[in-house]
Amino acid sequence: MGAARDMIRRQHGPPTRPLLLLCALLFVACATEPAPPPAPPSVFSRAENAFQRADYERAIEAYRAFLQHPTDDDYLPRAWYKIALSQYRLKEYRAALATLNELAARFPKDNWPQVSTLRGDVHLALGNTVSALQAWAESWRLASNADRPAIRARCDRVIDTMSEEERVHAKEIIRDAPIRAWLDRTPAALAATAPPPTPSSDATAAADSGLGSQHIAALLPLSGPSRAFGERALQGIQLGLGIARDQLVVQDTGADSDTARTAFTEVAGRSDVIAVIGPLRSEAAAVIAPLAEDAHLPLLLLAQREGLAGRYVFPTMMTRSQQADVLAREARRQKWLHVGVLAPDDGYGHAFTDKFRNAFERAGGRVTWADTYDPKRREISAQLVRARERHEQNALDAVFVPDTAEAAVIVGATLREALPGVGLMGANDWNDPAALSHVGAALDGAIFVTGFFADSARPATHNFVDAFHQAYGSAPDVLAALAYDAGAVVREMLREVVQQAAATRDAVADALHHSRRVIGATGDIELTDDGIKRDLFVVRIAGGKLQEVAP
Repeated sequence: MGAARDMIRRQHGPPTRPLLLLCALLFVACATEPAPPPAPPSVFSRAENAFQRADYERAIEAYRAFLQHPTDDDYLPRAWYKIALSQYRLKEYRAALATLNELAARFPKDNWPQVSTLRGDVHLALGNTVSALQAWAESWRLASNADRPAIRARCDRVIDTMSEEERVHAKEIIRDAPIRAWLDRTPAALAATAPPPTPSSDATAAADSGLGSQHIAALLPLSGPSRAFGERALQGIQLGLGIARDQLVVQDTGADSDTARTAFTEVAGRSDVIAVIGPLRSEAAAVIAPLAEDAHLPLLLLAQREGLAGRYVFPTMMTRSQQADVLAREARRQKWLHVGVLAPDDGYGHAFTDKFRNAFERAGGRVTWADTYDPKRREISAQLVRARERHEQNALDAVFVPDTAEAAVIVGATLREALPGVGLMGANDWNDPAALSHVGAALDGAIFVTGFFADSARPATHNFVDAFHQAYGSAPDVLAALAYDAGAVVREMLREVVQQAAATRDAVADALHHSRRVIGATGDIELTDDGIKRDLFVVRIAGGKLQEVAP
């Protein structure tokens, strides 16, 4: 069973061995890789190919076909494991648990950290937090030092949500000293020290960030109504920073600009802080950006507010202008020449209308109709009369609705019913699969632009999604992805200034303004004087499902 153990245990391999890469599903970091196994049987290869395409039902069928007539016993444990993993991804959690039990019964003397980790993930999905922690404790015992950060992140996340009764019960059945010590710690202490892994193997391999006593600060809303967004951004930043996350200082900007100002003033007064990531809210960004220029402290903005870039202020988020440019190009690619805009009657709607009008006219099109509606009512009867007039004049090929996905379902579906031949477009706020899942054919063919699409075929996105899930046990959203990009940029800049033995604020600012490419959550991102430029995603709605449009 030695070869079988290796085949489940093996982690990342070189690109010329794609079958080995498929094993890197639960851990990002990896130890030295053993020799590759013999070539897999053809039936097993078909199963692996289906798994790689995320066709999990077909993968399960093919793995079971191999198990019925195995031609190489070395692949048996891996087949059982991949069936369980496929069931987990299909959210068939009880079936996955039964498969893992079958694997354990068939190979009672063999243990693999991936199997224990998956068992914990399944228990967590079923709501069995103590059982999940118990499984991860076993995985911790079996894992290498390189693999343990991913397990630690899982444990910390669950312990943070446990009741006191659950903690006591967990300590009664878990004997591993590290896990017991984490159970004794407060949620605040866990949040401050949880070490998520990073998809960057070269960063993982490094023993130390080289920063010494220097630090990076993150200014995020970790209290108040925007807390959930701040926590999501923090997860992305930590993952993007990699080993440099140990040098991260986190400050809460709260819910108002005064608190954000105080938080920035505190970190700016520390000579050991050489860069800041944040804030998230546009109002806070407008206050802090000039302060960063005065303090000569590099600030990587996570707010979408435009017009704040400077020597020390570096925008990192997707902007409305960038979205409008991509939508305009896609509209022309669809051969739409006359486009209307139906927007909510608020600052967001008016700003997006202007951005799109300018972008579309630069692309050679014309905005032939622009109208607004009450964002609280979303009733558009009067607007439809004017839209029909344009359509009857052959002056309305498509309509852009810059609002949320929830609004798109109402407004877009009403437009589509009244004007069946008119195309529909949206912006990043349409990227809400849950809100769009029940629209059926009402919005078929509609397209929207977004900064992140978790189901993308882009290799960098696939790697990021896996890494985020391994670290935090959930799927990333666009905010986590863009925050990850900011962390990755800082990581690369720090690597450069450390190599030059010049880890200062001015050195970081200089590095940020040197044009280059960094691998982010969506692929290569380019650093320019105006901030980050990235290839946005164009997504089409088809039968309530989202499909990436090929560039």
